[in-house]
Amino acid sequence: MNTISTCPAKYMSLQRKKRLALEAVSKCKTVSHIANENNTNSKFIRQQRDRAQAVIGKCSKATGQHQYFEFYSIKQTS
Repeated sequence: MNTISTCPAKYMSLQRKKRLALEAVSKCKTVSHIANENNTNSKFIRQQRDRAQAVIGKCSKATGQHQYFEFYSIKQTS
């Protein structure tokens, strides 16, 4: 049985996923608001946010500073 996934997140570009993660990390908008704007669910946005925060924390521990640019070199899968 062939089924087509209707999950928009599955077809999002890596750049878009990173942008959504950074929006969630910045807390300028709620996770629910970001999810609604992008036709996805809050769980997906939280997952992306948590990945971004993990990278930021890792960089912060290594250098003593937040280095957001490091996030862009991480390969994400969803």
